[in-house]
Formats: sequence, structure tokens, C-alpha cells
Amino acid sequence: MAPLPRTFSLAKREADIVVMLERPEEGKLICTKLTDYTLSLYGAEEYIKRTPPIAHPRDLSEHLLITYIDDIVYSPALDYASGFETHTKRRFECGSVMGQVEAVKAGHGVGILHDYAAARYPELHRILPHQSFTRSYWLVSHPDTHETPRVRAVHRHIVFSIRQARKDFLAH
Repeated sequence: MAPLPRTFSLAKREADIVVMLERPEEGKLICTKLTDYTLSLYGAEEYIKRTPPIAHPRDLSEHLLITYIDDIVYSPALDYASGFETHTKRRFECGSVMGQVEAVKAGHGVGILHDYAAARYPELHRILPHQSFTRSYWLVSHPDTHETPRVRAVHRHIVFSIRQARKDFLAH
């Protein structure tokens, strides 16, 4: 899943179902919390071997932080690197989650990555394991279309699939 800085109007039928990072506070919408997910600080094994150790957030001053582009953060739920800003001197900003993963995998620095994405790459290792960020995914639909067979079937499938895999979305 990659967050897109685009809003979809369920009322205008631009979408039937939307996965969101925050529960909508306005509108008559049907909102189902899918799961919490966690993000943690990661570095590639080779990077960790050749650079100063990171035992505390202040140690990040010796490292390049691979992170999002502040100017395109469209949701407070995406602002998970702000806690490290006081400790970092250098940043590599990338607008793509996969770009961030690839930069960390390539050993260019350390980055805050989705734990479920980082788990796919054995060369990535969690750093500061007690420091993680928890966010949520919400499934949202409009009441006028929610009970249509196609929307109901897709909604049911997404909810079932995510709940079956819920443990995979959290740091281990």
C-alpha cells in the first residue's frame, strides 16, 4: 500500500471504497478500522556494519536519515519522522515509500519504514527497537453504495484478508 496525496469523493462516486490513514471526521460514511500497523527505524546490514552504532536517537546525528518530503505530507498520520528531526543533521527526502525502502536497502542511510514492508528484506535490521510508530488503516465507504453486492463483497474480502494478516502489520 502506498499513500497517495489524492482525495476521492465517495459522495460523488469517484470511488466505492477507500483505504485511509485516518478515520474521516466529517460526512455520513461507513468506517471500519482494518488494522493498526507499525513503522520502525531500519538500516541495511552492510550499512550498520560500516557506520557508527545507533543506540539512542541522538546517535542519528552521524547518519543520513532517509525520509519523506515534508512539503508533500498530506496527513498528520504520515508525520512519523518529526520525532527524530532534532537528532538528524542530514536528510534524504523521497516522496515514494518504495523509494525510501530501496535507498535504505542500498545502504545510503537509515529510514523509518513500515514493519510489514521491511520484513520482506532480510538485509534490513530494526534499529532502536523500542522506538516505533503506530498508525491505522481505515476502510471507508458511502452508505448509499455500501450495501450493493459488489461493494459489500469487496468490503467483506478486504476486512477478512487484513484481519487474517493483522499480526503481520505490527513489529515483531
